[in-house]
Amino acid sequence: MSSASFGFGGEKPCSGDWYGKVIARVDSGAACPAPQTLETMKLRSFGGGGSVSRPVLCLGQGGGVLGTGDCIEDPSFAVGGLDKAACGTQQAIAKVAARVKTRKDCPSTATHVMESDGAYLPVMCLQKLRATPLERLEELTR
Repeated sequence: MSSASFGFGGEKPCSGDWYGKVIARVDSGAACPAPQTLETMKLRSFGGGGSVSRPVLCLGQGGGVLGTGDCIEDPSFAVGGLDKAACGTQQAIAKVAARVKTRKDCPSTATHVMESDGAYLPVMCLQKLRATPLERLEELTR
């Protein structure tokens, strides 16, 4: 799903700059297929009137939707969400170990967690790959 096609109700192939792959459209988040669903989006009618049929989009891994095995850039100064990084590069500071409902569901390989209240899977379990630039600076002042 691209941001350009979303507003006009159209569908666009997943290429270039896109956020998430719609894997289902359902009546509620509880009806999204597990474990493929990582995030949800709720559609609203324009102008506030009326209702939308099957208003919940179930999003799977890909594009801007992070999933197991994806790497992220330093989140310290991220605006508008986390950015992916190519694993194996200096920009990659952590790898997603899992996306789960609670901290206790994180695998033992996870060294850090990030939480997003109200999200479909609110806990992102991360395996730290390297120190962030801020952490390296803090080490110099010790």
